[in-house]
Amino acid sequence: MQTKPKTEDEKDKKTSLAEKEAKLSPAAREIWEGIKEGLEDVKHGRTRPIEELFKELREEREKEEQQERENKKVQ
Repeated sequence: MQTKPKTEDEKDKKTSLAEKEAKLSPAAREIWEGIKEGLEDVKHGRTRPIEELFKELREEREKEEQQERENKKVQ
Protein backbone atom coordinates (compact mmCIF):
# COMPACT_ATOMS: atom_id res chain seq x y z
CA MET A 1 0.00 0.00 0.00
CA GLN A 2 1.38 3.33 -1.05
CA THR A 3 0.94 6.34 1.22
CA LYS A 4 0.48 9.68 -0.40
CA PRO A 5 2.75 12.54 0.62
CA LYS A 6 1.45 14.73 3.40
CA THR A 7 0.41 18.24 2.54
CA GLU A 8 1.98 21.18 4.31
CA ASP A 9 -1.28 21.65 6.20
CA GLU A 10 -1.23 18.08 7.49
CA LYS A 11 2.40 18.43 8.56
CA ASP A 12 1.64 21.73 10.27
CA LYS A 13 -1.17 20.18 12.30
CA LYS A 14 1.33 17.79 13.83
CA THR A 15 3.70 20.56 14.83
CA SER A 16 3.59 21.16 18.55
CA LEU A 17 2.35 24.45 19.96
CA ALA A 18 5.82 25.24 21.27
CA GLU A 19 7.30 24.81 17.82
CA LYS A 20 4.62 27.08 16.35
CA GLU A 21 5.32 29.70 19.01
CA ALA A 22 9.02 29.59 18.17
CA LYS A 23 8.20 30.44 14.56
CA LEU A 24 6.20 33.55 15.39
CA SER A 25 7.43 36.99 14.43
CA PRO A 26 8.36 39.26 17.36
CA ALA A 27 5.09 41.19 16.99
CA ALA A 28 2.99 38.03 16.81
CA ARG A 29 4.86 36.58 19.78
CA GLU A 30 4.08 39.69 21.82
CA ILE A 31 0.39 39.42 20.92
CA TRP A 32 0.34 35.71 21.76
CA GLU A 33 2.02 36.35 25.14
CA GLY A 34 -0.59 39.02 25.91
CA ILE A 35 -3.40 36.62 25.10
CA LYS A 36 -1.89 33.91 27.30
CA GLU A 37 -1.44 36.37 30.17
CA GLY A 38 -5.04 37.51 29.79
CA LEU A 39 -6.31 33.94 29.89
CA GLU A 40 -4.26 33.28 33.03
CA ASP A 41 -5.70 36.43 34.63
CA VAL A 42 -9.23 35.24 33.90
CA LYS A 43 -8.41 31.77 35.18
CA HIS A 44 -7.14 33.21 38.48
CA GLY A 45 -9.85 35.83 38.91
CA ARG A 46 -7.63 38.83 38.23
CA THR A 47 -10.29 40.74 36.33
CA ARG A 48 -12.57 43.70 36.88
CA PRO A 49 -15.81 44.91 35.36
CA ILE A 50 -15.45 46.66 32.01
CA GLU A 51 -17.59 49.54 33.27
CA GLU A 52 -14.91 50.26 35.87
CA LEU A 53 -12.22 50.38 33.20
CA PHE A 54 -14.32 52.64 30.95
CA LYS A 55 -14.94 55.02 33.86
CA GLU A 56 -11.21 55.17 34.59
CA LEU A 57 -10.38 55.81 30.92
CA ARG A 58 -13.02 58.58 30.70
CA GLU A 59 -11.61 60.26 33.81
CA GLU A 60 -8.07 60.09 32.40
CA ARG A 61 -9.22 61.56 29.08
CA GLU A 62 -11.08 64.36 30.86
CA LYS A 63 -7.96 65.21 32.88
CA GLU A 64 -5.84 65.28 29.70
CA GLU A 65 -8.37 67.50 27.94
CA GLN A 66 -8.47 69.85 30.91
CA GLN A 67 -4.66 69.98 30.92
CA GLU A 68 -4.65 70.81 27.20
CA ARG A 69 -7.17 73.62 27.73
CA GLU A 70 -5.07 75.05 30.55
CA ASN A 71 -1.91 74.83 28.42
CA LYS A 72 -3.62 76.72 25.59
CA LYS A 73 -4.68 79.50 28.00
CA VAL A 74 -1.07 79.92 29.17
CA GLN A 75 0.27 80.20 25.62
